[in-house]
Amino acid sequence: MNRTTPYAWSILGILLGAQFVMSMGALGYGPLAPFLRETYGINRSQVGFLIAVFYFTCTVAAIPAGILVDRVGARLMLILCLLMEGIPYAAMSFAGSYFFLVVCSAFSGIGYAFINQVSTKGIMQWFSSQARATAMGIKQSGVTIGGAVAAWLLPVLSVSRDWKWGIWSISLSMLLMALVAALFYRERPREDPLFPSPVAEEKRRKPKNILEIMLQPTLLTLLFVAPFLAFTQGCLVSFLVLYLKEELHFPVETAGACLTASMIAATVGRIGWGAASDVVFRGDRVKPLIILSLVGGIGVLGMAFLSKDSPPGAVFLWSMLLGLTLSGWNGVTMVLSAELGGTEMAASVVSIVITAVGFGFLAGPVAFGYVADHQGYFTSWMLVLVSSLISAAGFLRIHWIREKRSGGTVAEQP
Repeated sequence: MNRTTPYAWSILGILLGAQFVMSMGALGYGPLAPFLRETYGINRSQVGFLIAVFYFTCTVAAIPAGILVDRVGARLMLILCLLMEGIPYAAMSFAGSYFFLVVCSAFSGIGYAFINQVSTKGIMQWFSSQARATAMGIKQSGVTIGGAVAAWLLPVLSVSRDWKWGIWSISLSMLLMALVAALFYRERPREDPLFPSPVAEEKRRKPKNILEIMLQPTLLTLLFVAPFLAFTQGCLVSFLVLYLKEELHFPVETAGACLTASMIAATVGRIGWGAASDVVFRGDRVKPLIILSLVGGIGVLGMAFLSKDSPPGAVFLWSMLLGLTLSGWNGVTMVLSAELGGTEMAASVVSIVITAVGFGFLAGPVAFGYVADHQGYFTSWMLVLVSSLISAAGFLRIHWIREKRSGGTVAEQP
């Protein structure tokens, strides 16, 4: 039986910190949207395009990033990805035009493309199978905590000083985190003299090549369904502030607070769904994803039927329910992906899934913004509802595949 070393928790802390600061940048566009519209005179579709460009370059770079992480190692790529997102993010504050904003967003997306592969590789190396989903949920909570801080910090700084102060704060945090990673992050030895390595645990069942993994029905279905979950999250984090400000006439600070509440709930969700997968569902990664997709659909309906007369408490509650579900799926999904490849090929397999996820993040903000411009916000929320239901159906199919192939056990190992 393999064990998790004490130093693994230090590694997890570094990965959590890196995920946190990089996610502040990735999720900062939504809270900045009202100020970018005012400064550059852009419409909602252009806001969506700015965000989509970030996720487009992130998606294009995902597979090369996974291959590099598997070959070069997590430590070096962790340092580089922090620099590759932080430097162009800082340059965005000097943009004199919308076009320059788009260019900076594109380069930042390349840096962000590495963080999930790096962190997944690290967790697969340092954590046993009995603790991975929990560790991944904790690490993935850095996304939502980062989003929550960005949703609070950026509007406050933008109103009190200037939106560029928020940009500088976030980019400096990335550069400092790169220094921490350089000083303290270590690769785990292939054979640890004190604790059996998780690598050894999986050598017996590691597939021969990436094609063998790709042909698994579970992965094929996951590649289909993952973009729909990403679509829902991309819409939520990109347009919740604008929706509450423009449709419900919330002050921008209150709208940002709702997004912060949503991100805090997502943090609880990512850790909670991961722990539930490890403990309650005994390693089943799929059942929690079915449940959260269905509950997320209920949350979308609640948000869509709000009006300017709705009590603020209800708005906060629906925002939190959406965060708990539609922003809470990532950790369990990444573990499901990584376990299909095993420790040696975890980053490569995760990169393929992230590429599929990227299409959802790419399409979501653009589609939501376009439909909101031409049909109104209610129709945009209906798109999110449909995506949530498709996600539930896809994960239910994965559950049926595993039940059929394994005679009722949860594990479908290569």
